[in-house]
Amino acid sequence: MWFGLLGIFVLIVLFAFGFVWLLGKRFTPEQLESGVHQVAEFPGPLIEAVADRLNPGAGAVSGPEALIGRYATVVVSDNTQLWVEVHGERWRARCNAPVSTRDTVQIFEVDSLTLVVEVTDTPAESSSPANKPMKSDVE
Repeated sequence: MWFGLLGIFVLIVLFAFGFVWLLGKRFTPEQLESGVHQVAEFPGPLIEAVADRLNPGAGAVSGPEALIGRYATVVVSDNTQLWVEVHGERWRARCNAPVSTRDTVQIFEVDSLTLVVEVTDTPAESSSPANKPMKSDVE
């Protein structure tokens, strides 16, 4: 507690000395305007840093969870395994319906390192379906 009070006291003293020092200076209007802009811009990144610290990961989706809802292209489909490609990466997949190579599938779940996919109506030729954004990404 004492360190917090000491820190506040030091900040007040430094502010007072700075204010007194600035009183003796002569500034042009351009310098004053520049200084006001710099002071006004300072709190933005500080507030963002504090908000990120208090609520880490808010709104950020990364890793396998970011794949849910995306489209992938089947690259290997045989009786023993199913592999799909999404964003240039190959993933092991599982699908309840039969699929063939170059079919387009949509990712609905991530089970460990296996994607659970379903066949979609989207043709494989449409502008890189593996990277096609979801509706929520566009909004």
